[in-house]
Amino acid sequence: MNFWLDPSLFSKFFASDEHDLVFREAVEVFTQKIFGLTSHQFFPQHQKMLQELRNLLSPANIASHHAEAVACAIEEEMDRFAAEHLEHTQELELELLTQQIMFHAALRVVYGQFFRKKFGNRVFDLFFVFDDNFELAASPIPNAFLRTFSRARNELLEIFQYSLCHDSEDRLVGSRDGNMLQGAIVERALNVLTTSSTNGQSLAHLHPNLLLTILWAVQANTLQGTYWTLGYLLCPGNEEYIRDIRRLVEGQPTSGAASLSTLGRQCCTAVADRKNLLHCCAAEGIRLSAPGTEVRKAVRDFTAPNSLHVRKGELVALCPYISSMDARRVPGADPEQFNPLRYLHFEPTGVRGNSKRVVREEELAGLAFGGGKYRCPGKYLAFTEISLFLALLLAKFDIRLVPGGSETRNSALPPIDHSTLVGLKKPSGPCPIQIVARPAMC
Repeated sequence: MNFWLDPSLFSKFFASDEHDLVFREAVEVFTQKIFGLTSHQFFPQHQKMLQELRNLLSPANIASHHAEAVACAIEEEMDRFAAEHLEHTQELELELLTQQIMFHAALRVVYGQFFRKKFGNRVFDLFFVFDDNFELAASPIPNAFLRTFSRARNELLEIFQYSLCHDSEDRLVGSRDGNMLQGAIVERALNVLTTSSTNGQSLAHLHPNLLLTILWAVQANTLQGTYWTLGYLLCPGNEEYIRDIRRLVEGQPTSGAASLSTLGRQCCTAVADRKNLLHCCAAEGIRLSAPGTEVRKAVRDFTAPNSLHVRKGELVALCPYISSMDARRVPGADPEQFNPLRYLHFEPTGVRGNSKRVVREEELAGLAFGGGKYRCPGKYLAFTEISLFLALLLAKFDIRLVPGGSETRNSALPPIDHSTLVGLKKPSGPCPIQIVARPAMC
């Protein structure tokens, strides 16, 4: 495998024409082995599906139609978590906090509130078994020997199959309310993967597998992105960012959807501006935990721009994590440090002495969401979810890391686990926190 670390090669890697490097042949074995999506049936529809989801999850659509649904789901899950876990204790695991709230909120947002109510707790347990064995399942080891993984995957597929077929209120398709996001991601994806583009045969038998793929895509990155973003904010030296976020939320108007609390409306308004501190914090947390690899396969011999010869059949990979620490690609100083202000630029307006704040979208989170035509369509949904979580949580609660050995910026968190390559990095150990409701929210 060839690893390309030189930024001058990235445009070649993500080239849309795919004359030399292709995405499908690099990942199709893993897609079939892990999710059960057969290559010849799934990939002809893949690009159309990505485009449909990008249109649905564009920044404008999220801000105008979907942010309120996301805020409502996160706030209700946050209140539920507080009632269940904070009544008798003030100390818990940071990962428990982020997983319990964000997993169930995302489940409700993507699959609908009835699905979350009926299957949420069981899907939560099964997902983490599935995710923990994800990369091992992608190895040459037959799934028959990976019994824990296979049982979790089979039960998840059974749950999705039931929800697609059962004629009741928990049926996935058609369960969303108005123009809310609930169910829309599912419906758009299933509508694309309905019939084969080559022979017209029905592909309905792949729908549960597609829903399992969406589950992993939605959860794996958002959960870790939320964990690391909040964790970095809690590190010594970053207290001013928390105060700025609280001031940002408190300064917003209280008008908005009747289905939201006053705080929920303020958070939605704050998050609508993608040039503010909340989005920059989310981007920075994701950048610092970026995936270990992005892969393509050479379909013919060619010479790369740096004169490196690549042979047909060889795999070529980028390392988004290493690239996210490369000073040539990261704006601002000290790329290994958490600094959300690195994304804020000020450009002249043409009026003497005046400037405007600018955030360059291509800089946000580096290569964590990939690039080119296969870039993750959920990038802006992830930013919105994490930003709303931060805004709501920091307004409702005072949180701090439990004092431990190291008390310096960033190093107060457990080290990153580099043993996995796919998806955002996970922590290698526990991270206890103390959390209490703020007086104004009691």
